[in-house]
Amino acid sequence: MTTSKKIAGNTVVLFMSNLLTHFISFLIIVSVARYLGDVGLGKYSFAFSFMLIVFTVGANFGVNTLIIREIAKKKQLVEKYLSNSLSALVLLSLLAAAVGTIIIYFTRSDIEITVVVLLAGITSILDKVNNVFKSVLTAFEMIPYISVIMVVERIVALAVALFVLLSGYGIIMFMLAFVISNLIMAIVYYIVTAKKITIPRLSLELDVWKRLFIKGAPFWFTGMFTILYYRIDNVMLTYMKDYAVAGWYEASYKIHRTLTIFPAVIMTVIFPVMSRLHVKSKKYLRFLYEKSFYYLAIIAFPIAAGVTFTAKPAIEIVYGQPGFLQHSPIALQIIIWGLLFLYFNLLMGHLLNSIGKEKLFTFSVSIAVVFNVVLNLILIPIYSYIGASIATVATEILNFCMLAFWTRRNNYRINYLKVIIKPLIATVVMTIAMFLLYRKMHIIIFIAVCAVIYGISLVLLRGFGKDEKNLIRQFLPPYITVRFFKE
Repeated sequence: MTTSKKIAGNTVVLFMSNLLTHFISFLIIVSVARYLGDVGLGKYSFAFSFMLIVFTVGANFGVNTLIIREIAKKKQLVEKYLSNSLSALVLLSLLAAAVGTIIIYFTRSDIEITVVVLLAGITSILDKVNNVFKSVLTAFEMIPYISVIMVVERIVALAVALFVLLSGYGIIMFMLAFVISNLIMAIVYYIVTAKKITIPRLSLELDVWKRLFIKGAPFWFTGMFTILYYRIDNVMLTYMKDYAVAGWYEASYKIHRTLTIFPAVIMTVIFPVMSRLHVKSKKYLRFLYEKSFYYLAIIAFPIAAGVTFTAKPAIEIVYGQPGFLQHSPIALQIIIWGLLFLYFNLLMGHLLNSIGKEKLFTFSVSIAVVFNVVLNLILIPIYSYIGASIATVATEILNFCMLAFWTRRNNYRINYLKVIIKPLIATVVMTIAMFLLYRKMHIIIFIAVCAVIYGISLVLLRGFGKDEKNLIRQFLPPYITVRFFKE
């Protein structure tokens, strides 16, 4: 199977599974918002945001990205890396969960939130273990297995969560749904890894631990700073305002995060390929980078413009409650423009990681997170959740500028305007149509019509050339490609 066909096949499988898991995750958030309100959603988001930060700082030494990169190059390292990574992560995760719970106990007077954070910590331990297994399967490009396991976990989580909420239980019982689903996920990952690759064991080889910590340090710093500037705003809103404000912000931010499915899928599939191409063919790696940038532009521009127009009806349909409808749309209209830059930042960051320049990525993210925290400290007391939204967008723009500088310095130059011009013009045409058609038809029809206008505009601009047609052939059955995609 050719590299392009393998990427295409893996992308289809992973995209469909990610689409389903993101949709189910979104249903879980909607359930929390509708049954537990803005305060309940605020507590839920705070617990996971807080523990995510604690675990990233204290229990993540960059092993996931390191495993993918190193094992993709040398498959014989899998047993040693897997067993030692699991051992180190379990030990550090237990410590992180304990520390996080103690911090909350002494800084928050609400005993309920302490229990909620503890359950989030247990979930995070299982999640760390699952991510190690997922990284190993990714390195072996066993994407279908990952896809099935992810979907099963989300279905279990949703089923248990709905049962708890419909039965009238509160947020503590609700959090148990994630403990149960992640435990099932860990068991399935273990079985698949044991049967298909190697039997996972716990191992204490200090020389390997040392090597993992040293090699993974740049990825650890990057992960830590990335989580900080993606989730610190929620924690800061909770401490500086209250749970309701954090809930309003989370309602819009969850839509923003759900829409990251597209770059997340693409990066998961192409990162191992990028790592190999850096060794075998830098020329093809440059081609892959430029094309990926173009495809992300095709997706990102219309999403940013479309969500700006449909934020209020979307919040009303999804969350329903007056608190969300009054506050969340404006936050969504702001942070969605951060998503535009986030798409490109993920690509450039993965490129730097794949070529062994992860320290540059770490440096850029560290500067961005300091900028984000300072900006939040300034804006949140004055503008509340709107200030946090502005800080998020400003951080993404700053990070884009730094990452663009580093990729160009390492001979991966692309003409950004030339790459994005066709999607940009098509988006402008779509935006004009949205101005003319907004509130003149049902929101679903409005979205569909505008999407068609964007697609037609892109085709008329010759946004799909020979390379794009060749890529589409990889996704479609032969009888369709023969009929509609002739040379």
